[in-house]
Amino acid sequence: MGPCQPVGHNFPRKQQGKDLRSFKEVWFQKFDWLEYSMEKDAAYCFYCYLFKQPRGDKLGIDAFTKTGFSNWKKAMEVFTEHVGGVNSNHNNARRHCEDFKNQRQSVSHIFSSHSREMEVAYRARVTAVLRVVRFLLLQGLAFRGHDESSSSTNRDNFLEMLNWYGTEVESVGRVINEKCSLEIIK
Repeated sequence: MGPCQPVGHNFPRKQQGKDLRSFKEVWFQKFDWLEYSMEKDAAYCFYCYLFKQPRGDKLGIDAFTKTGFSNWKKAMEVFTEHVGGVNSNHNNARRHCEDFKNQRQSVSHIFSSHSREMEVAYRARVTAVLRVVRFLLLQGLAFRGHDESSSSTNRDNFLEMLNWYGTEVESVGRVINEKCSLEIIK
C-alpha cells in the first residue's frame, strides 16, 4: 500500500533549540519513501523499515527503522544523506521492495502458476516418446537414419514415427512439438 503519509494532518510543533519546529508535509513530495508516525511524531523510511539489510548502522538507519527521526531542524540534510549512493542501505532496501512487488513477473512464479498445465503436457510428451521407443525396440528397428536434417523427406524411424503418432492422436499432436516450457512463458 505504500508509506503512511498523512496529508492534511496538523503536525505538532515542538521546541528544538530556540525555535518551534514541526514535520513539513512538502517533504512527502521530495522523498516518496518518507513515512510519518502521528503517534510518535517521528519520520521513518518505508523501504528500510520493511527491508533493512544486516549491513551495519550506516547513516543512522536505526533512526529510520526503530526509533524514528524527529530532529526537524536538520531534516532535509539527514533525509538526503539517508538516501546515499547507489549501493547504500536505503537503495538496496528499495530494490528489495521493488523485487518483492514484482514477484508475479518472476520466472519461478510463472512456472508455479503453469505447473499443472506443464505437468500434463510433459506427461503426454513422455508417454508418446516411450510408446514410440517401445514399438521400435519390439520390432528391432533402428532409431536413427542417414539424413536427419529438417529438409529430409525420410529423417529416421524415431522422428517419423513420433510425428505420425502426433498426427493420429490429437492430444499428443498438441504437445509433441513444443520446445520445453519456454513457449508458455512468452
